[in-house]
Amino acid sequence: MSGVFPSGSITEGLIQLIRESKHYGQVRVLVLDEESLPGSWLDVQLIHENLEMPVIYLRYGDVFDPRFMTMWRSRIVEPYGLTEATVGRILDLVMDEGRDLLQVAHLIAENLALVHNV
Repeated sequence: MSGVFPSGSITEGLIQLIRESKHYGQVRVLVLDEESLPGSWLDVQLIHENLEMPVIYLRYGDVFDPRFMTMWRSRIVEPYGLTEATVGRILDLVMDEGRDLLQVAHLIAENLALVHNV
């Protein structure tokens, strides 16, 4: 993989991190957010192609191209490998009034050791 990416790029690191995860086989779609990982740091198309899975990239902004993007609530969505309808259904399932359930799952996972030690 080192020949495909610039050495030490954030895109390469993210792809490796996801591939090395023990949950990689369970991942069906990757949801990325500009607030956490700015698009200027990532090549989202390359992530989609290398992981061979759909990617949803959420961002704010005023640059919108309806040929490649869609809107969801007040966010611009760049879907890779998904239809607009599917993206809407996925985001409706995992996002709740600004607090996404993936963040909640991450917080729970980080603190499982504390719960088991009580």
